[in-house]
Amino acid sequence: MDKMLKETKAHYDHHYFEEEISERIKHKVFGEIKGNYQMKKKSNKLLYVGVSLVLCVALLIGSAFYLPGVSAVLAKIPVLNMLFEKDSSILEIIEEDLTELGYQVDRFQLSVATKTIGIEIQGDEDYVNKVKAEVKLAAEQKLHSIGMDAYTIKVSRSMPTDPLADIPKSEQKKIEKNIQLSREIENEIMQRLTAEGYQIFSAPVRINNLEKFIPLELPITETRDAEIKQLIEGLLDEKNLEGFSIEIYKTDPAKQEAEMRWAPIISTIAEGLIGKKDFNVVGVGYSFYPSPLTLTITTSVPSSYSDVEELVDQIEMEIHAFIHSEEVDDSIKKDPYKIEIYSKDNVLLN
Repeated sequence: MDKMLKETKAHYDHHYFEEEISERIKHKVFGEIKGNYQMKKKSNKLLYVGVSLVLCVALLIGSAFYLPGVSAVLAKIPVLNMLFEKDSSILEIIEEDLTELGYQVDRFQLSVATKTIGIEIQGDEDYVNKVKAEVKLAAEQKLHSIGMDAYTIKVSRSMPTDPLADIPKSEQKKIEKNIQLSREIENEIMQRLTAEGYQIFSAPVRINNLEKFIPLELPITETRDAEIKQLIEGLLDEKNLEGFSIEIYKTDPAKQEAEMRWAPIISTIAEGLIGKKDFNVVGVGYSFYPSPLTLTITTSVPSSYSDVEELVDQIEMEIHAFIHSEEVDDSIKKDPYKIEIYSKDNVLLN
């Protein structure tokens, strides 16, 4: 029962509290990457907070960062290539080190919006208080050793939590019922449309207190939109279901394939640039629509920043060098791309 409720809560969070499904489909971001990429992340201990790299929207941070002169010598470690070659995130790199040192690490949280890495330690209060400073120092030293110096480390005790504690029992039952109905409709739509010869990628039905919504993701080669809508409306009538909104979104399969190839590359760029103080990067976004692929880099510097040209050159050089390196070049198949770098006040700098 407990397992079922946890799955219910996870489904509820996924379908009811994330960005609008329609927007996810329009932007096709990493396939939610999908788990927000999950940006090559393997460990379920690693949590990404405060950023939807599902939408990979450039994050604007309210407080200004300290702006060191860009002419200062930048770290020479090829961080992007190192992360890409290891197929690791900075959190996994820290986790590996702390585990080897024998610390009882439970989970990590990375907040891009605040450039903070949270580390939760298992154990009683005495143990956590004893090792807290050591864990913080070890994590900071590891980050600095790979050129990642923009993140603040916060260490705390891991506390067990009940994911359903704040949801009344009556609401849980309602959520379960909506989930079951959503799955039934989704499965029947996919089966019926496929059997009738229509092309469809997905139909993630969404039922909650606010809406009854069916977004249909179709390839651009499927042109029978009116027929498809009519078929689904008939299916809903058969089940005596009313009040549903149906929207169709088109996806270019070629661009979808390109996104899958680029996903780990873009995730590495985001992690590497945001993690280096000298780059003053606070957000990395992208779009395949329209062509070519556009990488959008948001910085924390104002457009009037005295060393802005040098900063832009450094960021562009870092990205170009990584994309055209031996490790990456083959996987992107010479896809065209462009880089747009923006100031804190939303001025295009390049």
